[in-house]
Amino acid sequence: MNNINYFFNPKTVAVIGASEKSVGKVVFENFLSKKFKGKVFPVNSKYKKIKSKKCYKSVLEIKQNIDHAIIAVPAKSVPLVLKQCIEKKVKTATILTSGFSEIGKRKLENELKKTIKKSEVRVIGPNCLGTLNSKTSADSIFLPKNKLIRPKKGSIAVISQSGAVGSLLLDYMTSQNLGISKFVSYGNAIDINETDLIEFLSEDKSTKVIACYIEGIKNGKKFIETCKKCKKPIVILKGGLFEKSAKAVSSHTGSLAGDGKIYSGAFKQAGAIQAENWQELFDIAKAYSQPVPKGRKMLVVTDGGGFGILATDAASKKSIKIPVLPKSAISKLKKMNFPEYCILSNPLDLSGDVSADRLAKALDIVLKEKSFDFVLLIALFQVPNLGKEAVKKIIQINKKHRKKPLFVVSAGADYAKNLSSKMIKQGIPVYETPEQAVGAVSKIILK
Repeated sequence: MNNINYFFNPKTVAVIGASEKSVGKVVFENFLSKKFKGKVFPVNSKYKKIKSKKCYKSVLEIKQNIDHAIIAVPAKSVPLVLKQCIEKKVKTATILTSGFSEIGKRKLENELKKTIKKSEVRVIGPNCLGTLNSKTSADSIFLPKNKLIRPKKGSIAVISQSGAVGSLLLDYMTSQNLGISKFVSYGNAIDINETDLIEFLSEDKSTKVIACYIEGIKNGKKFIETCKKCKKPIVILKGGLFEKSAKAVSSHTGSLAGDGKIYSGAFKQAGAIQAENWQELFDIAKAYSQPVPKGRKMLVVTDGGGFGILATDAASKKSIKIPVLPKSAISKLKKMNFPEYCILSNPLDLSGDVSADRLAKALDIVLKEKSFDFVLLIALFQVPNLGKEAVKKIIQINKKHRKKPLFVVSAGADYAKNLSSKMIKQGIPVYETPEQAVGAVSKIILK
């Protein structure tokens, strides 16, 4: 299992199929980044030099030991290249190349399996997008950075069987200002699969939660056992739940999708949370940046009465309780001399003229309340008096009451999104709708 670390923390990398165009160009340039501190060696018999670096005809010509090889050559050439990697005693290899079992060429894929069976090399792929460690910038993703901006450093690890889905998940994370610890697209999984990756990420200090897109599982029993032992929460989006989509799975990564109900039962048995769609996958994952609520009692704080109503409706649908605001809390709020038109109940409506100071005082009081398991703050920054100062105070109050989970809803365009990003950076999950927030929180609450 230790060898898996070399995918993410290699000191020496060989890009086999490095070139001045296409996939080989992108991957090679990724490792030329100043942020990557290791050494990179281009391998391609067609070139003497690439980007002023000596190009080797074979990985066997490289004198240094190689921690990680990225293979981006035509499918028919992969078996020979993989044999050379084994002879070189390369520790890990990522095979980006497609054209194996996903298009019916199982014989060619089985040849790869036989090749690595008695070796110590660990392999991701074939037919995959690559891997990424945001901390070390070890990046074998073959999509150009100007088209797929890598997410910032964070605590969500992403495992995706599909490269296409994986790229969209990364794009979405960037757009939502969500940080990533590690990313893996593992494709046809001739060696390393979802279970191996979950086992590895369970021990990864930079990862708080594991978000997975899975089409098929190689070994159900081992998967369930590994998930049960995992030290991190696991959120799974399953592709191929229905008969027609299951057929598509078989022609995509060569996996057997199986019955959706069986998978749902397995995930539940494993202690993993199943997401309904790809947005919910991250809605749930980012909820873990706050402490997990110990119960289902929610207090809503809002500056817009209508959104407070929507939040209570969403809560009812998810069996979230909305207890009455205790008299002791109401008494403390009244001492703050809030305007009489503020509605001191649950939802706690601070009105559209709310200031940063009023909001901070209210949050400071209600976050001390033991009658609630978590607080949902609906901050509509379009109102006249809420802006950067309010965000600053929300962040301060959250740090002060760190043990009481705080989740935020902030709807709107660029202005609201800019303020939301500041909270997200400080570990406060922000959602665009009450339904998203309540739906995500309802799935992580301790049973």
